[in-house]
Amino acid sequence: MIKIPKILLIYVLVHSVIILIKFILQSYKFILSGKNLIDVYGEKSWIMITGASSGQGKCFAIQLAKKGFNILLIGSKGCFDVKKYINNKFPNVKAHVIMKDFSLAYEKDFFDSIEDFISDKDVSGLISNIGKRFAFN
Repeated sequence: MIKIPKILLIYVLVHSVIILIKFILQSYKFILSGKNLIDVYGEKSWIMITGASSGQGKCFAIQLAKKGFNILLIGSKGCFDVKKYINNKFPNVKAHVIMKDFSLAYEKDFFDSIEDFISDKDVSGLISNIGKRFAFN
C-alpha cells in the first residue's frame, strides 16, 4: 500500500476548498451582477433548482426570482416554503414545486414528472444542488 504524506493531503484539501469557494463566489457574482439577465434569457424563462428547500439552493432561488426568472423548485417538502416566500415577495414570478428524493433517481420513471413540466417551458438554466444529510432525518 502506498503511503501518502500528510502534507500532500492537507495541500489537496486546502486547494479543493479554495476552488469550491471561488466557484461559489463566481456563481453569486453572476447572479447578483447588474446585468439584466431577463433581457438575455427572456421574460418567460425558467430556472430549475434541485435542493432548493434550504441553504444555497434557497438563496439561488430567491436571488433568481428577484431577477425575474420563473423558478422550478425540485426537492423536499421544504420547497413549498420557498415557493410561498417567492410568491409573496415577487408576485410576477411563477414558482412551481416538484417533490423528489434523488436517492431514488435510479427508478425507471423518476424524471417523468420533471420532463412533463418542462416540456413546454423555456428553461434557461439548471442549478444542481442536491445534497444528502447524514446527521439529520
